[in-house]
Amino acid sequence: MQFYFSIALVCLFFKRKYLWFFIPILCLCITLNRVTHDVYAAVNTYYRADEILSGAILALIFNSNLDLIKTILRKTPPLIPLLLLALSSHPDTEALNYFRPYLAAYLVGATIYNDESLISRWLDNKVLVYIAFISYALYVIHPLLAHATWLGDGDGFEKYLKRPLLFIVLFLCAHVSTFYYEQKWTQLARNLTRKST
Repeated sequence: MQFYFSIALVCLFFKRKYLWFFIPILCLCITLNRVTHDVYAAVNTYYRADEILSGAILALIFNSNLDLIKTILRKTPPLIPLLLLALSSHPDTEALNYFRPYLAAYLVGATIYNDESLISRWLDNKVLVYIAFISYALYVIHPLLAHATWLGDGDGFEKYLKRPLLFIVLFLCAHVSTFYYEQKWTQLARNLTRKST
């Protein structure tokens, strides 16, 4: 939530052309902060905002005229950034961990621009598309159900016995949240941003 509130303020106060300057610089600053403090991975926003900011950079690329970068993404088989991302996610690769946000964005970009690749075709099935669509709600609701309700309670066997029910309730809540709550707010945001541009 800290990130979404902050990025909304950035978009409000900076014109679109300045986002190209501000977002990459902020992303690099977060990464340099991780390097300075020897943090390969963390849950704190100030150590992991580069993970989502690298996605924001990809969105800027996607909505720009940067043909050279788009050509590189088109010519990159998604398997290459996938393997690099897997390596950068292992603690033993040490410094490569600092590049994980950028490799994840690289993988997403290569997948978007190579829609005929095996990975892209595999990802383009109804079940995975649906999960992607409700993924934000899954991300937000899961800890609430797992740590603040009876569904996540219990020791050992009892806790894992409840796990299927937890998943069913989680997916139902995420579906309702996505299609009956979030979509209205998303549409309102789109309408407001269209009027302001």
